[in-house]
Amino acid sequence: MRVRLQALEEYGVSLIELVAVLLAMGILASVSVPLASAGGRYTVPLTARHIAVVLRLAQSEAQAGDDRVRFQLSGSRWTVCRGQGSSSVTLACGDFGAVSCATNYPGGWVEFDRRGYPLSVNSSPRAGSFTFSYGGLQSSVVLQLTGRVRVR
Repeated sequence: MRVRLQALEEYGVSLIELVAVLLAMGILASVSVPLASAGGRYTVPLTARHIAVVLRLAQSEAQAGDDRVRFQLSGSRWTVCRGQGSSSVTLACGDFGAVSCATNYPGGWVEFDRRGYPLSVNSSPRAGSFTFSYGGLQSSVVLQLTGRVRVR
């Protein structure tokens, strides 16, 4: 044992320094493991709040311009576009990662008119929601007929 400790001291490391480093590594590991396992718990509410902000952005873009603005889901991706068909311009896009999203809007999209009201198929006003889930956790973004966006 004395020979091994002398070998450590040759490299400039004492036993007390070695114990201090191991103790610090243990403390960091004990803090980081619970945070890593809680990832899904924080992902669902943050995703819902993020999409609520994106929907408000689409709504304000529609109110600021002459064209309608569409928020569309496609698998695990979302897109905000201004205009129709080939003349549409993508304003923002992103993905949900591991979080799954379901909506009661037909086709997975909602458009906002110049007044900021949500529209669905055939340009009819439509309230609806987007539900995000991961594991057993769930959070929703509700779009009211008046254009109000809420997170539940």
